Amino acid sequence: MPKKQSTSSKMETIAKNDAPASHQSTSGRKEDREPRARTRSSSPVRSEKTESTTLLPGVKPVSEIVEQTQDPEKETLTLPEKGPTPQITVEDFNNKYVERSLNFYDLHSTRAIDYEQTYPRQWPEEIQHAFGMALDWARNYAEREHANLSVEQKRDLVSSLDGYCIQNDFDTIVSSLPRSLHNMCLTQFVYLLLVKECISRFFTNPFWYLVPDPECGGDADDKGKLPTNAPVFGAQIFNLYERMRESDPAAAQLWRLWTTRFSHPDHKFGYDMIAYRDSVADRICEEILGQVLVKSLLRSTDKSVLDRARIDLQKFFRSAAELSVKISCQLQYLEFRFLDTLDPVFHHPSAEIDLAEDYGGATKEPCFDGRRILFLEFPAMYLCGDSRDPLYRDVQQKAVVYVEDVVRNS
Repeated sequence: MPKKQSTSSKMETIAKNDAPASHQSTSGRKEDREPRARTRSSSPVRSEKTESTTLLPGVKPVSEIVEQTQDPEKETLTLPEKGPTPQITVEDFNNKYVERSLNFYDLHSTRAIDYEQTYPRQWPEEIQHAFGMALDWARNYAEREHANLSVEQKRDLVSSLDGYCIQNDFDTIVSSLPRSLHNMCLTQFVYLLLVKECISRFFTNPFWYLVPDPECGGDADDKGKLPTNAPVFGAQIFNLYERMRESDPAAAQLWRLWTTRFSHPDHKFGYDMIAYRDSVADRICEEILGQVLVKSLLRSTDKSVLDRARIDLQKFFRSAAELSVKISCQLQYLEFRFLDTLDPVFHHPSAEIDLAEDYGGATKEPCFDGRRILFLEFPAMYLCGDSRDPLYRDVQQKAVVYVEDVVRNS
């Protein structure tokens, strides 16, 4: 009968489906399923088919939907920070910040110049020690009696100290001092003349000594005479550095620091650079000693005395030159302030001016409040730039000044 035949065919179909090699239903038991050879994610064929599958109109791919649903705040946290703004402590004497900034170099290799012990907080003491050599030179070799100078010599001396001394008549300046200081004025002026040369030659331009090939010498002419200011190449590098500072002060400081350090490797090139630097300092000494004004201020013309004067002056300039390079190896840098940028009148107390010790110490300072400053003993020194703020500026050493006497205008 048709009904029985239909039932029989259904039973046969069920039997075939229950066979081991037959297709397994998704609702069947796990242990009875045939294991898959590949997973969905590991099948290149399946992935290829999925990527090439035609999308329905108006339906976006799953990958785009996942990207759009990403948390925007979490995404913002993964963005790299802009600008060179690493944070360190100010008193990082080991220069960890600058070492991290170029950690792909061999930073711990030895250098031809030992700068590691020249810490910023010690710079005033180091500079005062070097300038003390200039004061000793003035005391030992320069004329002491200003009465022995001509009117032209006095005028030229005051004119050469512009920025360090008020531009007034020499005798008027001397007579404005306390009487006990009259005899030391000329020695102090010769000392200031050397200090001014030193600062303008070495401490104003951190690249004053740089040349492409120190073994072959620099920019001196056939007679060995240097240009008026820094050597040409060093002046060009300094101009480039100044342009960098205008656009990115923090990057410029690092560039100056590493240019100085990498110019002094523990290699022939580094030692040639030091030898050239010393030769420049020596030639500056010869140039200064050859000036008509300086010759006229020497106490003796004896050859043996002049030879000693030359050697001692070379020691001073070499010491100052080396110190200027060591300072350039650090992240921070120095700025000086002179009479043209200081208050022309002494005020007590002052954040950037101290009275010279020759006036009797701090207890006497109130007596000279409001008096006009005559000349410097030491310019004001500022410590500038650090890892947190490249425009940071703080008084490191107050200017030391000589002022007019109280009795004179009282």
